[in-house]
Amino acid sequence: MKKIAFIGDSFSAYKHTGQYKNHWSWKLAQQFPQYEYYNYGAGGVGADYCQWCMLDAKRREVDIVFINRTYLSRTSLLNGDCDFEFNYEPISPLYSVLELDKLQHMWYSASNDFYSTMHDKGGPWSAKDEAHMGIALRCKALSSMYQDHNMKWFDNVKNLYNFKHIIPLELIDDGTNDGSNAFAMMAAAHNVHKRDTNALFHAGLTVSLTDTHWSPYGNDWALENYILSEETVNILDMYV
Repeated sequence: MKKIAFIGDSFSAYKHTGQYKNHWSWKLAQQFPQYEYYNYGAGGVGADYCQWCMLDAKRREVDIVFINRTYLSRTSLLNGDCDFEFNYEPISPLYSVLELDKLQHMWYSASNDFYSTMHDKGGPWSAKDEAHMGIALRCKALSSMYQDHNMKWFDNVKNLYNFKHIIPLELIDDGTNDGSNAFAMMAAAHNVHKRDTNALFHAGLTVSLTDTHWSPYGNDWALENYILSEETVNILDMYV
């Protein structure tokens, strides 16, 4: 049986507020039941976390990878004293969620100047050590060289790995893709501004007024109008 992985930030994540079996990756799996699915999506992660996922997916002999571009300034740091392994949670016989142990890595988001802390939850480092690592993550995230690397890595991701197929997705409106992304396209198709959270919610596209992740309808729209392009459907239909 061929295997498919979903890699990216919260817009690729099954386990996120309002998602689960409403999520486009789950709905795709129901349309193409001939595959085994691994969902690596996680909120707030950057390109480096996605690279760790690509390594794990390769070790699991995944055939097809869907990967969405995330914000260029997000970053992570491995800090555990353990083997490099992802936790595995089966959702159904053919669909599983994989997560890197939150106690064994830190992540930082420049958009709200936040880094994850785990010293109070059994993590391996003290609050003082985590503060020092937070400073290093902040400096890394704000580096224009780091951000340029992440841009170029994603732009070349199809050439860097030898999976049978890599399907890059532009799901978020991060300012790097001229509005040619699922989020902006969905807003335009419903005659609302992509930054108007009130209009997005009342158009039925998002989870709530304060959460711009997609509603069940928004996931359906993104899947049918963006993710399942003719080229992608042809790839998925190869392995019936």
